[in-house]
Amino acid sequence: MSTSQATGVPNIVLSVLVSLFIGLMVAFCVGFGIQAFYPAPSYPAYPAYPVGVSIPSSTPSLETEQNLAKQQAQYDADTADFQKSNANHSRNASFVATLLAVLIVIFSLVATRLALIADGLLLGGLFTMIYSITLSWVPGVDGRVQFATVLVGLATGISVAYFKLVKPQKAADTAHA
Repeated sequence: MSTSQATGVPNIVLSVLVSLFIGLMVAFCVGFGIQAFYPAPSYPAYPAYPVGVSIPSSTPSLETEQNLAKQQAQYDADTADFQKSNANHSRNASFVATLLAVLIVIFSLVATRLALIADGLLLGGLFTMIYSITLSWVPGVDGRVQFATVLVGLATGISVAYFKLVKPQKAADTAHA
């Protein structure tokens, strides 16, 4: 923890800002890392003239209408495939982000000699956990996966509260007794 040279008082504001910055950078690294090494599927391209959109000619031929209907049907099928692929991608990315979040939190709880960095990593792990939960909200992701992700997040939050707040308080109370 840094101190003011004039008063020797801990500079809490700077410590909080550094921890917050480290936490945000950890979460961004995980998020952008997943995006870079496991990119999401691309949304299909729209047909040239979707059904229901006016066509430049005043009365389209039967062949043109059939062609447009065929394009629209293909687009609808591609969209359905995209939604399935996107749900699978989000499920997998959520799993990876959850795993990384838990590992980061565990490391931050073990790295007690580096208090400021450990606090930043702890925040980063918790921010990453929030990110992993939002990844599981994509339509098509199984509700059990969403529940499991939130359950792991809850267990992580309770563990952090115990190891960072309750356990040190119990140790301090025992020492003073």
